[in-house]
Amino acid sequence: MSAPEQRRAPRVARSFLVSFRALDGGQPRWDTVPSRDLSALGVRFLGEHPLAVGAAVEMGLRLPASQQLVPMKGQVVWKQPAVCSRLWEYGVFFTELDASAQRRLQETLAFFLPKVRGS
Repeated sequence: MSAPEQRRAPRVARSFLVSFRALDGGQPRWDTVPSRDLSALGVRFLGEHPLAVGAAVEMGLRLPASQQLVPMKGQVVWKQPAVCSRLWEYGVFFTELDASAQRRLQETLAFFLPKVRGS
């Protein structure tokens, strides 16, 4: 029997480019990787360089209707080795989004999430 679902927000299982780096100086260069899924609260992505759980990260998301990366900050809340590769899979909770980033994120989620019947 699997564990009960703990997500607090619906997720879009689509690949968006995520540029990120650790804010603690452990990873001074930016990496650009694909996301696995995205919600209003966070993002799951793959990365080659290990980040610690609890690490603060600076990110930019490439969202469909945006000409520039959407800037935000987050915190690594879990990590695990990716299946059959040398990559790591991360769950990052958003900690800082300005009003413009929040709006663009919500527009993207509204477009990709299934519409509720009767609405």
